[in-house]
Amino acid sequence: MIDGAIHRFDHAPLQAGVLHEQYVLARDDGTNYLIERWYDYAAPHRLAISLRPAGNNAAPLMQISSDGRSLVQFRNFLQGPSGAQSVDVHVAESEARAVLPLLRGQPTTTSFGRERGQPSDLGPLYLAQARASGASFLGTTKLLGRPAFLLTYRTDQLPALIRSTTAQPAQVVLTIDAQTYTLLDVALIAEGAAESSARHPIQAQQLDVLADVPDTQFSLPTSADVIQHTGIASVRFPFIASDQVISLEDAARRAAQPLLAPGQLPDARMRGLAVAVDNRADGKNVILLYEGEFQNLIVLPDALSNNARSTGQEHSAGSFRYQIVRGPNFGGGLAAVVYRPDAPDQRLTMILNDDYATSEEREATLQSLIASLTPVDTKSLPALRGNFADSAAAAGGE
Repeated sequence: MIDGAIHRFDHAPLQAGVLHEQYVLARDDGTNYLIERWYDYAAPHRLAISLRPAGNNAAPLMQISSDGRSLVQFRNFLQGPSGAQSVDVHVAESEARAVLPLLRGQPTTTSFGRERGQPSDLGPLYLAQARASGASFLGTTKLLGRPAFLLTYRTDQLPALIRSTTAQPAQVVLTIDAQTYTLLDVALIAEGAAESSARHPIQAQQLDVLADVPDTQFSLPTSADVIQHTGIASVRFPFIASDQVISLEDAARRAAQPLLAPGQLPDARMRGLAVAVDNRADGKNVILLYEGEFQNLIVLPDALSNNARSTGQEHSAGSFRYQIVRGPNFGGGLAAVVYRPDAPDQRLTMILNDDYATSEEREATLQSLIASLTPVDTKSLPALRGNFADSAAAAGGE
């Protein structure tokens, strides 16, 4: 049941119909947010997602839409210091299919492309903890008039992106829709508390599977303020321009110090990009970005991570040493400053987002990625190149 909930889109239980769901995220500070998602189970898998404050008619904080064929639309996505912007990306149908897995899980627990501090969907963290804890089956129930499964587990620490030292013992009860495997409700019952006092950080308000809906449901209004791009390089950073995407060979030539890339990724299907972030013609600052359905990874040169704050404890991974860091540019991702013992001044920063992972699993994955770091040279290029999209095809023209 947990596996079905984690893979409810990539291994969908339905082959036809349009999922329409609305659920509320209740944050500890008392603010509530509403996520609304439309997803067409049938090809070409039309999609529309919005995130807005709950209980009022406020403008959406973030929107994504795709007709599955030729257009992917982003509204209110972050583009560095210039703030949130909007873009219509015109794509080939093959591109629309390729980016669908990256789109339908939004808003992720830590998405590089969104405004810092914007709320995200923590449902994946509860599913990850339930899987790791060996959740028990309680039976069946009905919610929103639909048959559902009840699962429970006990934890001494509620899910968090970064492992916390603050104990929060509780019983967690998950309600999962029996037809679509959607996570409908998360109930947290503190130790010694009555079940009636449960908190609900995630609670569905509506869930339907409709026979069909018009194409207009999957189209966002456009205007002169909406940037127009052809081709999509990155879902996390939809504003990356075509001339910023370079080949891995070019990235290695530009780098001021030996360029390192992970040789082993969490998912072989992840899309890799080398992105020039300063002088696009010959700038030395290059980011390696890998995007997958459930994980994404960014490798930053030291010059772009000066705001990092180390926890002080040094760890080992293969021939490298690393320290977990905090910084304003990392969002909720797990980040580490990495260096060789014989060259401590040659550093890079790796940031890992792993949506369906516990804190412990995320730390283990980051350690494995660091251990697999390989210098990009003529010997390693043939193997490493397979993780990267062709620079010309990755972004297209603007």
